[in-house]
Amino acid sequence: MSRRVELKVNYQEIDISRDIAKHLVSFSYTDNATNEADDLEITLEDSEGLWHGDWLPEKGDLIHASFNVNNWEDGDRTLPCGTFTIDEINLDGPPDTVSLKGQSVPVASSIKYTKKTKSWKNVNLSQIAKDIAKVCGLSLMFECSNDPKYESIDQVKQSDMSFLQKLCTREGISLKITDNQMVLFEQKLYEQSEVVATYIKGKSNILSYDFSTSSNDTSYGSCRVRYTNPTTNKVIEYTTTVGEGPQLEINEQVKSKDEAKRVSSQRLREKNMKEYQANLSVLGNVNLVSGVTIELKGWHKFDGKYMIQKAIHKVIGGYTTDLELTKCLEGY
Repeated sequence: MSRRVELKVNYQEIDISRDIAKHLVSFSYTDNATNEADDLEITLEDSEGLWHGDWLPEKGDLIHASFNVNNWEDGDRTLPCGTFTIDEINLDGPPDTVSLKGQSVPVASSIKYTKKTKSWKNVNLSQIAKDIAKVCGLSLMFECSNDPKYESIDQVKQSDMSFLQKLCTREGISLKITDNQMVLFEQKLYEQSEVVATYIKGKSNILSYDFSTSSNDTSYGSCRVRYTNPTTNKVIEYTTTVGEGPQLEINEQVKSKDEAKRVSSQRLREKNMKEYQANLSVLGNVNLVSGVTIELKGWHKFDGKYMIQKAIHKVIGGYTTDLELTKCLEGY
């Protein structure tokens, strides 16, 4: 039996799955690992004028979506996409179609747009994230082996999202907002997880692929952070070494050797994780979501374990999944 995909949609807490099914042209769910909101797009046939008439949703309304794949290899499976706020509606034609687009960051939330000034004293990163999540009506998931602490830190005329993203990037922590939840996680921890799938060239259901590798501003063997306090002339320095190769030199303000160590390790990862990248389009697979790892075989030098940075699940006639991947690093 062939696989069948069934879209489940709750609009403003009302199940409209049957109404959607009658008019569905395409469906796309983009799951991002870090620093970008997840997004959803549903395109509907509208020859009767229903969706751009009485059924037209309002911007700011909520859609909760998931889809079921029936006759899967190991049974029926479900991919929960989460809750999205409608932020764009388009009418195209002829023939008439209506596209509903939503994002996982609540449009009404202050997290992206309202610029604020605030100070914290003797605070951990998790507490800052918790404070911001609470104000924005989000729950918090903190999955990090280290919880950096700051004697003092200031948010100056920045949105909560911009401030927290900058802080997380500096600490090597990924920030994601999905399904009314703020998630902070370390990619290096996720890279250590078991692979969810293995794809073999010439054998697996692979629709297309491309790989790239570059030594331009990548392939560093070590990174030294060196900062001189302009008031005291005290030098704070730390070097992270992972192997052979040129040394990356960073002059960035740090307040302690521990902070220099964190920054050194992160800057090295930041550069080197871009050395091997890949794009893969495969037969739809609900197990392929951002943050999980897969194994690639049959491409020789490009073989290995990769992390999914972005997964786009699309239903346009058939069900496919497009992946953006980075090769997992070792020794960091």
